[in-house]
Amino acid sequence: MKLLSGMVAFALFVFLVPFGDAHAQNASTILNNVEKGFEGIDDFEVTLEADVDIERVRVPKMQATMYFKKPDRVHFTSSSFVMLPREGIVVNPSLLRERYNASELGKDTLDGRIVHKLQLDAKAAQIPLRQMLLWVEPSNWTIVRMETMPYQ
Repeated sequence: MKLLSGMVAFALFVFLVPFGDAHAQNASTILNNVEKGFEGIDDFEVTLEADVDIERVRVPKMQATMYFKKPDRVHFTSSSFVMLPREGIVVNPSLLRERYNASELGKDTLDGRIVHKLQLDAKAAQIPLRQMLLWVEPSNWTIVRMETMPYQ
């Protein structure tokens, strides 16, 4: 009986460990593709919609336009009040792989499109954001949605 349970445990270890690594490997590949796609971009403009969810604080939904120009110049405009945390908007995807461990959460549907959903966990406590969720469009490897969770 002990031999059989040991064999079952070994079989589970052999088959499940590579499966867990596959999620990390696939997330790494997705982030690598995002990075490669970003290399060819010198500047861009994007509309940001921010929905702040903080206990006991009511903040209306915010909308702004972000302008980016390489290497790391960022400018925001808005017709109303906007409170956007600078560390919550990561423009350079290479910083994601440096600062976070990534795992793939699977595929998700966003605005009728199938996208990859990734979870990024901070490698060090000094990083302002402890966790991020990213939705990546596979047709052009762009981040189409980002949710961030700060430490406090």
